[in-house]
Amino acid sequence: MNLPINKIKNGGGERVKEKTTRPKSKHNHRPPIDLKAARIPVPFYAYLSADLAISSVSTHSIIKYDVVDLNLGNGYDASSGQFTAPSDGLYVIHITTLTGARDSSHAVVELISNGVIKDITWAHSMNHPDRAVATTVDLRKGDKVNARIGTAKGGAVLESTTHIRCSFSGFKVQ
Repeated sequence: MNLPINKIKNGGGERVKEKTTRPKSKHNHRPPIDLKAARIPVPFYAYLSADLAISSVSTHSIIKYDVVDLNLGNGYDASSGQFTAPSDGLYVIHITTLTGARDSSHAVVELISNGVIKDITWAHSMNHPDRAVATTVDLRKGDKVNARIGTAKGGAVLESTTHIRCSFSGFKVQ
């Protein structure tokens, strides 16, 4: 006779081993992570859900990437378009910019850290419609980083569709 796994032989008798179960989450979310203890590199990735009309944004406007695909540590805020460093360290920040080929669209996009230009990308649909820049920045806890429209812009759109994306991402290196 085979005994069920949850029964254990004990001398001449049997006793039932108690089972312990975890309560199931209602929302199927991961539990909060202590990023400092876990040494997680706080990655984030966000992109524009649709084309951004260049004429609708003024010079030095922060680009608000509205689709947040990854945001461990909640450093990126889609409502402001800013990443806030959750801890001191070196971070790699990446911007991808694409312009529409319809009408010679063009735009300078600047990577800004605490109000200071750290890098610049230029996309122009006639010569180089897509551009990407990855920059290493030394940040302190609470420092802010964002992408903004630079001084040169024109044409119809920064393109972001189901086939190509304007995006903003980053992660902590150390």
